[in-house]
Amino acid sequence: MCQAQIHFARREEGEKTEMPHFAGQKGPEIMRGLMEIENTFEKNLASLRHVKKTILDVKATSWHDDYNK
Repeated sequence: MCQAQIHFARREEGEKTEMPHFAGQKGPEIMRGLMEIENTFEKNLASLRHVKKTILDVKATSWHDDYNK
């Protein structure tokens, strides 16, 4: 999860990092795509944050189902 936050949410050490700048004609299209990925990741991460009962229970299999969503 920590690596995924670095890759998909621009988070390092708990802080949001700056979005890289993409020049050229495709720059805005690339930015929109990255923002869409980031928003989708944040939405899915918020869903996982609501799964508090089973997150540390090694015997609960529902955590894997929630994670796989």
